[in-house]
Amino acid sequence: MNDKELPTIDKCDLSDPEEVFLWTYLGLPDVIGAPLVWPIPFWRKVSAHQIDCGLMLQCPNCGHREPPKKKYRIDATEDLMMGGGGRWVPADEPEPGRDVLGEKLSTVSKDIRRKMLARLQEEFPDDPALKDGGES
Repeated sequence: MNDKELPTIDKCDLSDPEEVFLWTYLGLPDVIGAPLVWPIPFWRKVSAHQIDCGLMLQCPNCGHREPPKKKYRIDATEDLMMGGGGRWVPADEPEPGRDVLGEKLSTVSKDIRRKMLARLQEEFPDDPALKDGGES
């Protein structure tokens, strides 16, 4: 895992002592405004220290591993550089639907979107959603 990205469970190598618990340090309780309190190299040392102290994610004998009860979600609207760190949600909570059209339209200039609206109003003159700039 790269130290420049947030260590989510899917990015961590769970066989690496420095990464096995790394994903669990995101969004710690009572921490506001930062996904991690200290830099990732510090947390790598903490993860390895916990392994040295006997903590384990998976039983080496039988291979049993408790599934996580929660998962860390970074919403698409959050700006990680501005302190939006995501949040823990129940593991079985479905992922929110992506607004693919909205994502694409946000890359188009306002001038082009206005021209697109004008063209749609020409093509669909009776559509009430397109009247008065789409506001009804």
